[in-house]
Parts: sequence; structure tokens; C-alpha cells
Amino acid sequence: RVVTEGAASDRTEVPLNIDTSRISRGNFSALINGTWKLINGWEGIYDGWWSSQPYTKEEPTAPAEGVKMGGANVWLFDLSRDETERHNVAQDHPGVVAAMQQRMRELADPGAGYVAPQPNLPHPASLPFLHNGTWAPFRRGDEEDVVV
Repeated sequence: RVVTEGAASDRTEVPLNIDTSRISRGNFSALINGTWKLINGWEGIYDGWWSSQPYTKEEPTAPAEGVKMGGANVWLFDLSRDETERHNVAQDHPGVVAAMQQRMRELADPGAGYVAPQPNLPHPASLPFLHNGTWAPFRRGDEEDVVV
């Protein structure tokens, strides 16, 4: 009913991604808990803010840069005050970061049911530089995996 009728949800936690595999360079995880959103990992090559009309990129600013905490690069945002995730408040809230990192470790525990993601290597013909900066599907059903 939450989605179809707009009913209130009892959910306060949303794991966006839990990936501690070698494919993700060790840890690439994100979790929303209440109004907090924590991202662990690396900023990637597509960091920044993107608009769709016109299609432009705004580079990240200093207040949004990641910081090293608990052995990982982290970004903590208070979504109630910063919907567009422009101000990393991790250093102001180390207890929130530690608690959310602990929850991510619990979610990533194979004993609790975590299964590492399958390797999903992109086909070279799908790379963004070939498609105006956009990832594109490019694979036939009979193709073998391609290592890039």
C-alpha cells in the first residue's frame, strides 16, 4: 500500500547497496537510516551533480568531498536538511557514521545471508564515451563475458 496508495511506511532503514567484494575495490555500500544517508567507498568517475535539461555536470564542491573514517572513505548526508547531498557532515557526526558502518557490516555478513554480487563486466561497446556520456546496453544473448 505504501507505493500504490501512498500509505505511511514503518520502514526507517533502506540498504541501497551492500558490496564488500573485490570487484568494488573493497567496499562500496550505501545505507539510509531515518534521515541519514551514509555512503562508503570511493567517489567513482561520475561524481558530481547531473542535470537532464540540458544534460550538464556540476563538479563536486569541497563541502561534499569524502572523508576517511573507520578505515573507509565516507559521505554522510542529513537528507532532511540536504536533499541534494551537497554537504558531507560525517566529521560532525562520528557516532552516526560508526553506527551505520556497523550496520553495513551486519548486512554484509555471509552468516546473515549476504552473497557477494556476481561479476558484471561491461561490454566494451557499452562504454559511455561511445554514447554521449551514457552507459548503453550492448550485448547479445549468445555472447560470452568480455574482460575489459
